[in-house]
Amino acid sequence: MLEPANTDFRARVQYATYDVTDRLRRGGNTLAVALGNGISNVVSTADRYRKLYGNISDPKLVAQLEITLDDGTVRRITSGTDWRTTLGPTTSSNWYGGEDYDARREIPGWDEPGRDRSTWPSAVALGRPGRAEEPAVLSARETEPVR
Repeated sequence: MLEPANTDFRARVQYATYDVTDRLRRGGNTLAVALGNGISNVVSTADRYRKLYGNISDPKLVAQLEITLDDGTVRRITSGTDWRTTLGPTTSSNWYGGEDYDARREIPGWDEPGRDRSTWPSAVALGRPGRAEEPAVLSARETEPVR
């Protein structure tokens, strides 16, 4: 799935919501994300089709999981510096030029509860997308993702 939609990320960034109720279970859970370059960071590489290229923004993530417990209490788990990050097997991704995948870089079970990620570096907290003097507006997804 390719999302968010192509917007001028300096001015507006769309977000998506998902109902993950059926994926939660008692005990340990993991909120894992595979993040790609999308349309905001298109590297110009030889021998690869690209409709456009340039760097508007390196890949960034804002995530929040809301869980309503049986007693009505709402717990929120948000992305932050307590999250861990590492490079995965996707070495290049581009809406128009496709994807390069290096299976030697796979990390079996990286997204499963109980895995030791202590050697992974902590995520870095960044400011809002956009320019410092004029942050980008966050808005709900307006179209279906590209599949």
